Amino acid sequence: LQDKFDLDTLASSLEFLHDLVETKAFKEAGIELFDPFPPCAHNKFRTKAYYDCYARQWVQTLYHPVGTAAMTTVLDSQLKVKGVQNLRVADGSAMPKIVGGNTNAPIIMIGERAAEFIIKDWDNRQTNTNSHKSTPKDKNEL
Repeated sequence: LQDKFDLDTLASSLEFLHDLVETKAFKEAGIELFDPFPPCAHNKFRTKAYYDCYARQWVQTLYHPVGTAAMTTVLDSQLKVKGVQNLRVADGSAMPKIVGGNTNAPIIMIGERAAEFIIKDWDNRQTNTNSHKSTPKDKNEL
């Protein structure tokens, strides 16, 4: 909340919310807010300073951040970080865009797929390592 515009927008939204809770419909439904919000009780209730404090203390996203290491930009199709050896990303950061629903199932799928890639690479590595070893000529060499 370093940008004044963002803080002002959130503060005005909180003021609107307080006004909304004061309507007849909300009162009849028994809707109440915690007043004052404990971390901001040192500010006068329903002032700009109070709403700024409230926004700074309570602001959060409802979305799960994704895409910070998106496939095709940072990762290849095997979830490997481009230009870095032996490093994969197996979480929501691999998703180029957020899905329309909850991210839990797609992220589990990304983890499962990463596990498959790792197992396949491990198997290939073992096969390549073993193919370079000499085969014993008789059972006494085992």
